[in-house]
Formats: sequence, C-alpha cells, structure tokens
Amino acid sequence: LNRMLDLNRPAGDTSRPWQEPWKILVFDRACQDIISPLLRVGDLRNRGITLHLLIESDRDPVPDVPAVYFVMPTPENVQRIGDDCARHLYDAYHVNFAAPVPHQLLEELAALALRAEAVSQVAQVVDQHIGFVSLEDDLVDLGIKSSYARLNDPAATDAAVEGLVDSIVTSVFSVLATMGAVPVIKCPRNGAAQMVAEQLVQRLREHLKAGSPFFSDVGSSAGFQRPVLVLMERSVDMSVMLQHPWSYRALCHDVLGMRLNRLTCVEEAEDGAKRQSHTYNLEKADAFWAAQAGAPFPAVAEAVDSSLQAYKAEVDEINKGGSGA
Repeated sequence: LNRMLDLNRPAGDTSRPWQEPWKILVFDRACQDIISPLLRVGDLRNRGITLHLLIESDRDPVPDVPAVYFVMPTPENVQRIGDDCARHLYDAYHVNFAAPVPHQLLEELAALALRAEAVSQVAQVVDQHIGFVSLEDDLVDLGIKSSYARLNDPAATDAAVEGLVDSIVTSVFSVLATMGAVPVIKCPRNGAAQMVAEQLVQRLREHLKAGSPFFSDVGSSAGFQRPVLVLMERSVDMSVMLQHPWSYRALCHDVLGMRLNRLTCVEEAEDGAKRQSHTYNLEKADAFWAAQAGAPFPAVAEAVDSSLQAYKAEVDEINKGGSGA
C-alpha cells in the first residue's frame, strides 16, 4: 500500500524530489476496508495524501494534483474513472486495481481514456494483488460475505458458484503474492475446497511460468522452505459459526460490533441528554489490547483493575515529585 501511495516507485528509488507531491486518493468501499485497518489519516498525510474520497461520491475538479485510484476491477468503477478523465478532474491518473483486471475491462478503460483525449494523463494501470483485509500480522479476512451459505445453496447456479470460487481464489492468491510464498496445498476431496485448490494451483503455475515478480525469491535458498496451506470445508467445524467464546476479542466482536479493528461505544443518555459515542481503534500499538485480546474475560477484568491501580500509583508518584520540587 505504501508503494502504491508513493506512485509505485521502487522501494530503493532515491530519485524522488525533496518533497512528496500532493496527491488525492480515490477508492471504492471494498478498498476502503483494505486500507482502514492499516493506515490512519496521519499515515496517509505522511505519504502526501491530502484528500481521500469515495469514487462514487460527487468530487470537484483539482486539475493540478495527481490522483491515485485504488478500486476493485468492476465495470462501474472503470466507467467512473472514464468519466473522471472526460471531466479532466485531475492532473494525472494512477489507476491501481486491488485484484487482476479482466482484459475486457482494460480495453474499456483504454477506450474511455481515448474518447476523453486523456490517454497521456493515465500514468499507470497496475494490478496490485492485495484484494484482502489484513486485520493482524497473522490474520486476514477475504472480505467475502456469506460464502458458506452461497456455496451450499441448493438454488445456486453453476455460474454463481464458479464466480464465488474465483473470488476466493483471487483473494487467497493475493495473500500468497503479498507473502511471496508458493505453498504446498492440502485439501479434502469432492468439495468447494478442492475447487479452490485446483484453480489456485493453476494460477500459481501460470505466474511462475511467466516469471511473476511476486515470487522472485522462490528459486533462491530463501524461498526453498515452502509453507503448507490447508484449505478446509466450513462444515468440518460448524460450531464455530454458532458459539460465542468469552475471550476479550470475541466479546468485542459479538457484543460491541467490532469491525476492521474498530468499535464504537454509545453512552446511555440520562434525562433527555444527547447520547455520545466514542470510537476506538484496537490494534497491536495498544499494549493492553495486544496483551489481553485472546484472554478470557474474567482475566481481562483483573488486568483492567491491575492496570488502573498501576496508573494511579504512577500519578501519585508524579504528584509527590511535583510537590517536593
């Protein structure tokens, strides 16, 4: 993501100007979810992003500033990019697709830019292969809703199932491309997991044969150790979808509606007062969350009390030092 915001310059490129150019970030809702757990507003500003907007929103022209687009490859998004080119909203268009863009949509984008006489302004069109949500260092979400129900729906058509499997393969491949890893894949037979595994193997072979830069270290000694990817059917452990663990993280998710490492608490109003809401980001930078997220709630309650007592002791110590001075 940082490289994309840096206009896809190589990591070791020192030819950049003394100051980052101002840029506008335009994304759709799916890519907003990808960015949200990883980059805050301050992080975007450090990368020269002065304004970030949804692609479907009404946007005013900023003709002297380049725009970085980060969107899913859909006909609607391609049409909106073409409309922006026709209106000459920005100085240059750096188009980044989170998933591989089909050839047909690529041709449509080229035709729209040509009709808008903005071909020279389209600086880049890049497949980023980051179509997944990274919630933690070792936890990702493919962002695919109700996949179990959709795969096992008796009324589902073959085309619908194939489209869903392709979406899963694309997202899992994005994770592997980000890791730069070619795993040993294991799965049960005669099910959706096997369909995903077979298509994933085929896609990996195509990229390795083409010399994809995502797997440039695979042939070296550093890439010799291959991880194991186990693809399982959801029906192997149905209870996970029904039970509610009482760990701190699980309770925040089930009771407080945590989403994308963020939750909002609403205070109960009294005597007709306006209800106030507070939003919290739960991430590894939060030492208490990092230490207690997987702990059972009674242990978390004890940790809260211990932390509060330690905080009060530190405050008292500071106050004593100040009065003595």
